[in-house]
Amino acid sequence: LAPGPKQDPMTLTRSAAIRGDPWDSRLRQQMRAAVAANVGVRTKPYGACQARTLTVCKLRLHSTIVGRDGNSLLPSGQTVWYVSKPDLEFLRREIFEEQVYLQEGVALRQGDTVVDVGANIGMFSLFCAEVCGEGGRVVACEPIPLTFEALQRNVEEQERHARLKSAGDCSGLAKVERLNVGIGSGAVEEAVFTFYPRAAGWSTMRPDETEVREAVAMYTASALPSGDGLQSAPLSRLGRFASALAPRWLLQTAVGLVVGRLLGAKQEIKCDLTTVSWIVDQYALQTIDLLKVDVERAEMDVLAGIEPRHWPLVKQIAMEVHEADLQAIRELLEAQGLRVRLLQDTHLQDSKLFNLYATRV
Repeated sequence: LAPGPKQDPMTLTRSAAIRGDPWDSRLRQQMRAAVAANVGVRTKPYGACQARTLTVCKLRLHSTIVGRDGNSLLPSGQTVWYVSKPDLEFLRREIFEEQVYLQEGVALRQGDTVVDVGANIGMFSLFCAEVCGEGGRVVACEPIPLTFEALQRNVEEQERHARLKSAGDCSGLAKVERLNVGIGSGAVEEAVFTFYPRAAGWSTMRPDETEVREAVAMYTASALPSGDGLQSAPLSRLGRFASALAPRWLLQTAVGLVVGRLLGAKQEIKCDLTTVSWIVDQYALQTIDLLKVDVERAEMDVLAGIEPRHWPLVKQIAMEVHEADLQAIRELLEAQGLRVRLLQDTHLQDSKLFNLYATRV
C-alpha cells in the first residue's frame, strides 16, 4: 500500500496503520514521550484509532523483569512492557507454563509461520519467535494503540536481549511483523473497540458487559486465594482473607470490588480492520502453520475473513471461543477438513469460554 498524503503531526493515515507503522516519526516521539511522562496530550481523530472518552496518552505503559514470585517473569529474563498488571501473571502462566495454545495435537516447529490475532502485549508472539526460530515468521495483530505500543517494545526488547546474549546476533529468533490493526470479516473497514485499561486482555469489538463481568468474576474468585494477578495489594489481601476465613457474602463482596476496579474506566476506541486473507496476500504467506485467535466474541468475524482459496493454507488453529458461537465455529472448521477438540481453563470452569484446537485430519 502506498503511504497517504502528508498529514498533520497528530494525524495517522489508515495505510500506515495497516502496514504496522502506527505513527510517523514525529508523532511516534510525541506519543512515546507523553506515555512515559503520563501527560494528557489531547489527540484529535487520527483515522485508525480514536479515543472517545479518555485520552490514550493519559494512560501509561509499565515495565517489569520479575514476576510475582520474585523470579524472572519470562524464561529469557527480558523486560516486559504491559498495560494492565493483572494480565501479566495470567499470560505468563497460560503461554509459558501451561502452553495453552499448544494442546490437543497443536504443535510448533522451527521455521513455522504463525498469525497471532489479538496479540495483546505480544507474549505469545515472543514465545513463537523463540520456538519457531530462524526461518520462522510471526504476524502479530493488535488494534488497541497503547497495547500495541507495549507489543512493539516487547518485540524490540526481545531482539535487544538476544543480541546481548549472542554477540549482536538475533538471527535465532523468528521475524515478528507487527500490525496495529484488528482482524475482521472484511465487511467493514473499522470498528469501535471497548478497551479496559485495567484488564486490557478483555478488550473487544463485540462487547457483552454481562458475560465479561461473569467471566472476570469467575476468574477473580479462583485467583483470590493466592492473590495472583490482582493489581491492588489491599484488594489482594482482602481476597486472601475472604477466601480463607470469611463467610461467602464477604467473598462475593471482595470479588465484586475487584471486578468493578478491573473493568472500570473503560474506553471506546475506533480502530481499523483488515482480514486474514489480506495478511496472507500482503506478506506472501505460503502457509499458516498456526492461526491463534483471542478476540473476545469476534471469532466468527476473523474466520469469515478467510477466503476459500486460503483455507488450505491454514494447518492448525488455537482459539478462545465463546459458547454462543461454539457450534457454528465447529461446523465451519470441520467443513474445512479440520478436526476440532475443546478444553476449558481451570480458572474458568463452568464458564461460557472454551479453548478450541483444530488440526488437519
